[in-house]
Amino acid sequence: MSMTEISCLPQDTKDFIEFGLIELKKQGRVTFEEFNSVVEELKTPCQIKAKVKRKPSAYNLFIGECIRSRPSGKPVSEAMKGCAMEWKSKKNG
Repeated sequence: MSMTEISCLPQDTKDFIEFGLIELKKQGRVTFEEFNSVVEELKTPCQIKAKVKRKPSAYNLFIGECIRSRPSGKPVSEAMKGCAMEWKSKKNG
């Protein structure tokens, strides 16, 4: 596991890792430098960027508007079929 992955773990997991490291340090199985580098990484905020949403396609925008413009009493599946047929006829001219 890389250091970046460690910094993105949930806080309770980080606490568990830190507790385990303290025990290993007491037993002499981890050097002071190793201990400090991991603890420092645990305190570093996560650096992974959020995924960027793609821009919706013309079809998706049309279908969304079309379904919203339909009467609300109809099932969505019927509205979707009608909107898809409307898109096809507009697209084919």
